[in-house]
Amino acid sequence: MRARRPRFYSLKKPRVRMSWNKFNMYNLARMQLSRTRRSGTFFQQKWAAKSLTRGYHGGTMREGDWERMFSRRLLGTVDIDPAYLARYDGSEQAAGRGSGRDLDPNDRRPAVSADQFSKSWNARRRRFENEANSERSDTYHHVGAKRVIEYDDVWIKTNDVAKQMTPYMQMTYAPLERRLEVAIFRAMFASSTLQARQFCIHGAVRVNGQLMRSPGYLLNPGDMFQVDVERVLYATGKPKNPQEIARLDKLLREREEREAAAEAKDAALRAAKRQELADKLKAGDRGGGEGPSAEASEQATGETAAEAESEAAVEAAATDADAAGMLGEDGEPMTEDERAAQHKRQLKKLIQDAKTLLKDGQDKMSAKHKQRVRLFLSEAKRAISRLGKNAAALDPDADLSRDSVMTQLATILKGLNLDHAQQAKAEADAAADAAEPTPQTWEQELQILTKAEQDALARLLAEDAENPVDETKPYLTPWQPRRYIAPFAFIPRYLEVNQNICAAVYLRHPVARRGEAEVPTPFPIDQNQLAFNWYLRRR
Repeated sequence: MRARRPRFYSLKKPRVRMSWNKFNMYNLARMQLSRTRRSGTFFQQKWAAKSLTRGYHGGTMREGDWERMFSRRLLGTVDIDPAYLARYDGSEQAAGRGSGRDLDPNDRRPAVSADQFSKSWNARRRRFENEANSERSDTYHHVGAKRVIEYDDVWIKTNDVAKQMTPYMQMTYAPLERRLEVAIFRAMFASSTLQARQFCIHGAVRVNGQLMRSPGYLLNPGDMFQVDVERVLYATGKPKNPQEIARLDKLLREREEREAAAEAKDAALRAAKRQELADKLKAGDRGGGEGPSAEASEQATGETAAEAESEAAVEAAATDADAAGMLGEDGEPMTEDERAAQHKRQLKKLIQDAKTLLKDGQDKMSAKHKQRVRLFLSEAKRAISRLGKNAAALDPDADLSRDSVMTQLATILKGLNLDHAQQAKAEADAAADAAEPTPQTWEQELQILTKAEQDALARLLAEDAENPVDETKPYLTPWQPRRYIAPFAFIPRYLEVNQNICAAVYLRHPVARRGEAEVPTPFPIDQNQLAFNWYLRRR
């Protein structure tokens, strides 16, 4: 019987994986290197190091495949400035050898070397010196400073000598970085190599424009790979919360029911008013309420063409008034002054909502704040649609799409600013002539948005338009990066990534430089050295 496959993110026997999983992050935080210095032989040390590092590097591929990929030739590069090559030919490196010439390490003028011409290394050296100086003044050690790491019973000091070394042993698993699934994970297009492998198998990855279903494809320098944008948003975004979705659905359903009930009540009231108005018109046409006669009974049994036309005209007028928002709360048609006052109240409430929105959104645009933006946007649509003749006069061909609402709103506010500024000036002149105190202008009462507030509101609406709510998406909208992503948010130097189109270029093979290696690994150099020695015996 086949043994049960162990858990990939086991907490009992932790293995660090190429993943953003929270359990993997917990295992990474509590990872302890095995103490085999005293209790284990050299073979056991190599075996433990190999087992530990292989869980992270190439955990999804077979051991035999990796052994065939392993290469003892580790790539490295030396930072040599062209000025040094132009001035020296290398003979100064052998000056004094065999003749008894000794170099004093404390000499203020050391021997000539390529380091003196390297701008990047001089910058790194100055940074190390600043970190060392800050360590002497600080109580706590920080990453990058001179710190002491305990591994078994050996104290390894990360001093300047160690920083000047080229960590070739950190390049043990460099051939694995060519694999397509690993490159997708390094480019932050997937949350793990397992998910990147799934993207390849299901046809969501293209290499140089061609569909690539093999996750083990070895990239060559200059290859471009691209992942479907929706897959990347799903892989790197927050998942949906079923409880929160159910709660929002319930709130939306209750809101729709309340709006439907209110609309039904208003429709019934308007229908009753229309019927009452039609009855009054009928009574007037029949002679002002006289008793029934033969002619009246005739009209009762069959309406004449004139009455039918009159009723149709009444119904059409009532319907038009209802559609244009010309009926008041009592169902009677509103006058021009009443409609202007209603529009004034609507705009005043709209601008007050905008001011509240901008005041609350000064620091950060959270999810709740984006919901307010969308609510304000819907209110703006309704307010603009209810402006009637004013909105048509401003822009007869304007629609109520998301992109045009802000333009129409800004146009209306601009017109209000202009009109009421002139009105305020006229009122001020009239008040000065009459020697009376200037009354509060309609502009002050309305509290028109300033230019800065209009720009801020337009920016908030533009941000919401870029990242809207879409319940059909399999991830949480508005899109937000998933949790526990910060420790893994880095891109190696050998990749050039364009996050807008979810594409990346494999520039070159990773190399080791002085003081750093381009293969990301959570293990120290001695662990990778033991693993390198394990696979070295196979060649």
